[in-house]
Amino acid sequence: DVEKRVTALRSIKYPKLKNISIEHSIEFIDKFVAEDFFHEHFASLRKDRGEFFDISQDDVDWFKSLNSEDLFDLLCV
Repeated sequence: DVEKRVTALRSIKYPKLKNISIEHSIEFIDKFVAEDFFHEHFASLRKDRGEFFDISQDDVDWFKSLNSEDLFDLLCV
């Protein structure tokens, strides 16, 4: 649930993120597989050991261009 995730990020754990918003989401049958894919894809850009990555605007634009079908295709390669 994307809303629950955003609420958690806005919590005490990450107080600097109180103003975050959802710009794009992708529905996928297995959210854990999808999340693992993106964590692996951006692994070299991970900041510390947390949930955050130092990605470029091009990376953001690419991610925002994806839909469920695109993600399925990426995972099946």
